[in-house]
Amino acid sequence: MNDPDDADSGPNGLQNYPNVYTVALSGGVLQIGGDCYSSGSATLTIEVFGSAAPDPSGWGQGQIYLGTTTCAPGGFWGITYSGSVPWATATATSPSGQTSEFSVAVALDSDFDGVPDASDNCPYTYNPDQADFDGDGMGDACDPDDDNDGEPDVTDCAPLDAGATHVPAEAVKLTFSSKVDLSFGSLALQAGSATVYDTMRGVLQAFPVAAGNPDQTCVASGNAAPAATDSSTPKPGTGFYYLGRGRNVCGSGTYGFSTAGVERTGSVCP
Repeated sequence: MNDPDDADSGPNGLQNYPNVYTVALSGGVLQIGGDCYSSGSATLTIEVFGSAAPDPSGWGQGQIYLGTTTCAPGGFWGITYSGSVPWATATATSPSGQTSEFSVAVALDSDFDGVPDASDNCPYTYNPDQADFDGDGMGDACDPDDDNDGEPDVTDCAPLDAGATHVPAEAVKLTFSSKVDLSFGSLALQAGSATVYDTMRGVLQAFPVAAGNPDQTCVASGNAAPAATDSSTPKPGTGFYYLGRGRNVCGSGTYGFSTAGVERTGSVCP
C-alpha cells in the first residue's frame, strides 16, 4: 500500500505505486494519466499496462504493455496509446531500480461520469444518472429519439412523450357521412398518436368566426377520433357551420383561417 512521501522500507524499497485517474478514449486514441508520490525528488519511470479485467483483488494486471513515461514526485504523468483496453494500471520504478506493485486498476471511462464505458449507456456523453426513458439501452443524454416515436428530439415538441411530436396543424376534409355524423382528416401522423379532437358548431349568420360568439357550441371535446355526431337542427332560415381541430400536450391546433387570412377562433371547447 502507498504511504505519504514513501518513507517506509522493505522489498523493492516498498516503492509507492503511481495513481491512475484518467482512462479515456477519444478519436481512437487512449489517454491515461495520473500522479505519483515518492521519497526525495528523483524522477520515477512510469510503465502503463492494460487488461481485459482487473485482478480479483482490484489491483491491475500487466496483460498488455501500453507505454512508458516519467513523473517527478508530487507531479503528474500521462501517455497516449492507439487502441483501447477496458482496464488500465501502472507501476513506478525509482532510479535505483526499485519497482512498485501494480496500481489499483481503473476502468475505461471516456466521458468521466464514473460509469465504465463497458456498462455506460452513453459512453462518450457525460450522464452519471444513466437515465433511459424508453429503455432501449441508449441513454437520454445521447439518444436522438428518447421516446422512440420516430421524431428526432431536436424537432420533437415533447421528446419524452411518444404520443406527441408537433402542435397539430389545421384540420381539413371535414365531411358528413349522414345528416348527423361528420368527420375530418386525422392529424396523428403529423402531430402524434395521442392527438385528440374538438368539434365546434356555430350559426352561419354569425360569421366571421371569433372567440366569444354566443352562437358557438362545443359538439365534441377530446375525442380520440376526428369525428362527431350532432343531431341539432338549425332554426328555419339559418344554418350551422362546423369546425374541427386537434390538440395534444404541445398545444391546440387551429380551426383554420378565413380567406382574408384571419384565424378562426373559439373558446367553447377546452
